[in-house]
Amino acid sequence: MGKARVINSQSFHDGKIVLYQLENRPRKRWLCRLKVPNGTGYLYRGTGTEDLYQARKFADDLYEELRMKVQFGQAITGKDFKRLLEEFEVSYPAEASSQRRVASVCGFLRTYALPYFTKNKMSD
Repeated sequence: MGKARVINSQSFHDGKIVLYQLENRPRKRWLCRLKVPNGTGYLYRGTGTEDLYQARKFADDLYEELRMKVQFGQAITGKDFKRLLEEFEVSYPAEASSQRRVASVCGFLRTYALPYFTKNKMSD
């Protein structure tokens, strides 16, 4: 399957918010691309609506939320839990009371926490 082509596009706030629709979709919902305030790259989200007015309101609200997070020094994206878990597994054996404890704690984190935090941000 190739890349979907953009069939409709609207730009707002000097290109900081771009709403677009893709072809070959059963429903023509608007998607948005936001320029990360004071950062590099873009944030992509689905608006969940086919109505341009509601999509623009969603994108404006999301952009303001991102702007406020940056202003207050909060992370826009959650930290990578898998990387943190790997660092923890390296340092924890020196602190743990036994190897059995290390195996138990690390096994629990890999079984339950890792699948959960791959779907959800740690900051949420």
